[in-house]
Amino acid sequence: MGNYFKVLFSNTDEVIGAIVHQLNHPKLKEVDMIVGIGLSGTMPLLFLKEKSGIDIFAFRKDNVASHGGHSSGSRRTSKCVYVIIDDFVETGKTLIKLRSRINESYPDWKCAGVILYARSETRGCSLDCIADVFRDVPVFSIEDDIGKLSK
Repeated sequence: MGNYFKVLFSNTDEVIGAIVHQLNHPKLKEVDMIVGIGLSGTMPLLFLKEKSGIDIFAFRKDNVASHGGHSSGSRRTSKCVYVIIDDFVETGKTLIKLRSRINESYPDWKCAGVILYARSETRGCSLDCIADVFRDVPVFSIEDDIGKLSK
């Protein structure tokens, strides 16, 4: 498994606590949906639903076969304010595609930000690759908190 698996499950309470702490940031106070994509983005969702009480919504990556649809979770189609949870940004393609899919499928949804909970083992976390698509929202990282936890 990837770095996200080690980070999330070696200290689950601390990681989920750090994400919930970020959800309490003033810029995220209106969030009423937590969105994840792929295994790394959806793994923390159930923990976050339990700790925060905020609705969750999971998207499958495009290349993942399923007997169901490409998304699941709260069936809300009306307005909502969401935050994206993911492990890290490597190329930015996943987050950029996700925001595009949400904008097309749920035009009344508003992105409030992104929370990252791990770091890339290969290239590091470069947020430059998503700057154009996410320039209107804050991108948070709990990497510093995770670094403190692993020492």
